[in-house]
Amino acid sequence: IAPATATTVYFQGSQPAVQSLVNYATLWLRGGASGHAALSVISNLTNHGTIQLQTVSGGWDDSISVGGSLANAPDGLIEVNLGTGGGRYLTANVVNQGVLNVAGGTSLYGNGAGKVFRQESGSINATNFFTWADGHFDFVGGFLTGLVAVRNGSLDVALMAGASTINCAGASTSIDRRSRPKG
Repeated sequence: IAPATATTVYFQGSQPAVQSLVNYATLWLRGGASGHAALSVISNLTNHGTIQLQTVSGGWDDSISVGGSLANAPDGLIEVNLGTGGGRYLTANVVNQGVLNVAGGTSLYGNGAGKVFRQESGSINATNFFTWADGHFDFVGGFLTGLVAVRNGSLDVALMAGASTINCAGASTSIDRRSRPKG
């Protein structure tokens, strides 16, 4: 159930893993005086609000690890900001239907080993790099702007995917279903 008023939940340090999570508020991972901010979800995480990764002091990391899938719903926003530095990390199977923003001066590194990032709709806006590494990136729909990369993984571009640029690096493979002959 969505909160009646705007609510921000601050997540600092490393806490015990939660079984599952549905977010309707602003969930702010804040590396700082408590060290790195690390959210671990055993099953699934569904985002209908805002997930923000941004440090508030020092060069601490902010990371999300999901054992099942992270669904960024059409009304969901994942905001990756520089703050005071540190890395920004994501380890999950991801279905993006909302907005994923990576601000200038920082990057989001997706540890995709054995994982799939499925871009269904919505957008990825990467002023700096968003890198999906060692997994599968499935570009079905929506839009990609800025520096989006697949590194040492596989990229599958569907027939209905919009015009976008994806950088492939390392030992990546690519299948562009838009360029296959019909028939």
